[in-house]
Amino acid sequence: MKTIDKLIIIFTNLFLLIVAVWAITIPITLSKSFYLYEFEKNNTVEESGYNQTELDNIANTIIRFLADKTNDMQVVIDDTPVFSNQAIYHMQDVKDLYVNGSKIALICLFLLFLSILYIILNYHRLKHLLFKYSAFTIAIILLICFAFAVYAFVDFDSAFTFFHRVIFPDEQKFNDAFFSYVSNYPELPGVNNLMLTTILDVKLFMDAGIIIGCFVVFIELLWLVILYVLKRKIPNLN
Repeated sequence: MKTIDKLIIIFTNLFLLIVAVWAITIPITLSKSFYLYEFEKNNTVEESGYNQTELDNIANTIIRFLADKTNDMQVVIDDTPVFSNQAIYHMQDVKDLYVNGSKIALICLFLLFLSILYIILNYHRLKHLLFKYSAFTIAIILLICFAFAVYAFVDFDSAFTFFHRVIFPDEQKFNDAFFSYVSNYPELPGVNNLMLTTILDVKLFMDAGIIIGCFVVFIELLWLVILYVLKRKIPNLN
């Protein structure tokens, strides 16, 4: 029984991690103000050649696409598609991850509620294990995240490639995630294969990653504080 209790505590913290990541990723990726802030910060009007109104329309389309309100992310301006075929295929792969990730997060949210209920009902037996194994699990999670952050800081391109290799094990999807002047697919004249990465600049993803990372660390530490207070102030919930 003690082994099962330990596993439940460990998985509770893993469920909390997944739910926390999901809870902040969705608002950021569906936030028009975030995109517009990044466009201004990264001089996207100058870099892309599109004016603010056109970028506003592009942001709306991306948000609607990720929110599964439309199946087409293409935007046509002056009779020319904004995004290349490679960009469209890649963003469809991203959307699949996005939608499937949301489903997994909802399942983890349900399991998190069940595991917390189990902990409450069995607190008299778990109280001596709860903080210790939660702290251990969170420490391992934060250590892994810190190690990857250092890796990305030292060699961002390598870390970026590794990350995409993990989330896109399929070779074609992996190749579609990397853009050059030459597309992996036939394109119409005038279509810039680099426009997706120009509009959604790497600095945008770095800022999103920082926000997500800070939020997750805050939630994990808050959870530990709650457990510590329970351990000290409420020795038994039953």
